[in-house]
Amino acid sequence: MLLIYLFQNIFVPGSKNGGNGGKSVRTKKKRSKTKKKECEQRRRDKIKTDPVAYEAAKAKERERWQKRRAEKKVKTIKDMTPREQRTQRAIWRKEYRDKQQFKKRQEKAMRIATENSPQLPMMNVFK
Repeated sequence: MLLIYLFQNIFVPGSKNGGNGGKSVRTKKKRSKTKKKECEQRRRDKIKTDPVAYEAAKAKERERWQKRRAEKKVKTIKDMTPREQRTQRAIWRKEYRDKQQFKKRQEKAMRIATENSPQLPMMNVFK
């Protein structure tokens, strides 16, 4: 038993003490997920800067939405029962409220940061 343990820990290529080089699988997944997210954000930003590509992307998304609606994969508010409508609208109200509170906190933090920051001396650039 001890021999198998030693064999597994010593003879695994590229590792100090186990199979994955000391890195946890969760960390690797998290890193790759954030990398993918950043890459997607750059791609979307690139599309937004080009008006032709932006219009094409919007048209493609519009077609995708219409197709999903036709296949009944998504429910619009008019297709819901009155009870589902109430719950959905309550969710929307809560999300809106949370978004407004977050925005207000951000503005307050920025205001406090600017008030408490030392003023930079104005340099005369027109000498």
